[in-house]
Amino acid sequence: QSHNHIADATHIPPGTRLRIPVNWLRRQDVTATVAAVQGTAELLRAAGTPARNLRTGAVLRTGDVVRTGEAGNVTVEFKDGSRMLVHAASELRMTDLAAFENTDLVDTRVQLVRGRAENLVQPLRGTPSRFEVTTPSAVTSVRGTDFRVNADPAATRT
Repeated sequence: QSHNHIADATHIPPGTRLRIPVNWLRRQDVTATVAAVQGTAELLRAAGTPARNLRTGAVLRTGDVVRTGEAGNVTVEFKDGSRMLVHAASELRMTDLAAFENTDLVDTRVQLVRGRAENLVQPLRGTPSRFEVTTPSAVTSVRGTDFRVNADPAATRT
């Protein structure tokens, strides 16, 4: 009531637009999908199971790690249709994959531990969705664009 400056909560006119803070919405875990694998790549599940070969169609969850071999790459597709190409000799952790119930709001956060990634992030469609890539030394967050991230021991380049 106070958030929307409504004087009488028992008499809200039909058609009144109500603003609801994002942190009041119920979060749901979502998944990402491996759209393509070329060369060698492995998947380490958050549950701590041994690493296994990564295959096209694999479902990724929060906490999972993708490692590409010296001549491998992996394309990951996220819930909002955004895509990430993880280049050779890279490691990517699914930090937080979530959506908010009854909205188009998607929260995608990944950590590029090492290596390179190219991203094609879907533009916002009226919702404050987030797509964030963290490296050991920087954070890149966008609202819909193409961008590259390179994480090496010396620096992060975006």
